[in-house]
Amino acid sequence: MTQVYLISEQTLKAEGLINDNVGIEFLIPVIELSQNIHLQELIGTKLLNRICSLVETGDIETETAYKTLLDAYITPYLEWTVVSLIQLPISFKMRNMGVVQTNDEHLFNTSLKDTQVLEQYYANKATFYALRLSKYLKANTQLYPEYCQCDDCSDFKANPNTFRLPTVL
Repeated sequence: MTQVYLISEQTLKAEGLINDNVGIEFLIPVIELSQNIHLQELIGTKLLNRICSLVETGDIETETAYKTLLDAYITPYLEWTVVSLIQLPISFKMRNMGVVQTNDEHLFNTSLKDTQVLEQYYANKATFYALRLSKYLKANTQLYPEYCQCDDCSDFKANPNTFRLPTVL
């Protein structure tokens, strides 16, 4: 299966969280990281693969439970996770001469500390949406059997009332 993105550049920019001038080359790696590590840790590999498969085939439109999960719960989580995780990559670049901070003659850079404060601010929002997503899935396990069947969810299988919240940072 090819890489399927559950959130688009347009969605991220339409919500006003990310400026239009942020290039897709910065967004794609952060979207992948958000999905493949953070979202997968939260919902499990099997459920993530099921949603990606439905999106890839276009069947998500007819699978209303999964469409609701994606639109109302996963998308907001990914919005805040991506904006949190992109803070450092757009502020600092690796070049042949080492790590450099981006600069524009008419703009002033934030310090590393300020960038980290922003990253944590957005991570706190992502954590709220992670909790909301997790609670929704646990209340609706009958709609998403993959959530309970995941191989990488030993804590969930042992105690379905255990909250599994990934670390965003």
